[in-house]
Amino acid sequence: MGINLTMVAEAVDKDRADDKFFQHPPGITAEVNDQSDEMAKTMASQAIAMLKDPDHIKKEGMMPMMGVPGEDGQMSPEEREEMLQRMEQMLKGRRGKGGQ
Repeated sequence: MGINLTMVAEAVDKDRADDKFFQHPPGITAEVNDQSDEMAKTMASQAIAMLKDPDHIKKEGMMPMMGVPGEDGQMSPEEREEMLQRMEQMLKGRRGKGGQ
């Protein structure tokens, strides 16, 4: 799309993070969502893999499909439909809990 983004870390603080950064805002209660957790884990794994192999972005693009089976990175139409249905179900569940 003609966009280049470069980020450079200027410093790394290895000290322990203050507990205040892990507190929920008043009135907010955390709820476990296994599907969201699984999706976040997949995205994190893919991000780490791309950082380990910077040329991957040049070969495959920036947005890999999540949870793609197989080594070639391609989903069958059935797998794609199943993934879309799972995502739709997840979004429907969120709508009832304050989601849009």
